[in-house]
Amino acid sequence: MPTQLPPGYLYGDSLRSRKVESFELSDRAYSPNFRTPRHSHKRPLFCFDIQGEYTENYGSKTRECKAPGLLFHPAGELHAEQFHASGARSFIIEVEPCWLDWLREHPSIQDELVDSFGRELELLVRKLYQEFWQVDDDSHLVIEG
Repeated sequence: MPTQLPPGYLYGDSLRSRKVESFELSDRAYSPNFRTPRHSHKRPLFCFDIQGEYTENYGSKTRECKAPGLLFHPAGELHAEQFHASGARSFIIEVEPCWLDWLREHPSIQDELVDSFGRELELLVRKLYQEFWQVDDDSHLVIEG
């Protein structure tokens, strides 16, 4: 029976995690050949692949994922990953469901997986990742913005 993971719970090793308003942010490392069981997440999330490669099964489909890449998983979507011999590292951005209203205003991102993304979104996620690692009085405001 597939597991639904509660907010803030993710597979892999946590290098760092932060909660900022309606976001749970986590930098995750996955050891070589690590497999996740078939699971879903209670909240929707973005997964930005920082390094490494893995194979993901979602629904009845399979995809090869490698860095840099960005995926969107709607809440409740069943999926499983098989990490390759090099392992991998991902930046996970879990969002509150109400945040999806913002996503719906952007036609390139819907309640389905996004296999590729434009330069603008890639730059935004990279900036978010840098701010995630920089803790100062204003970083939470920059992340939320």
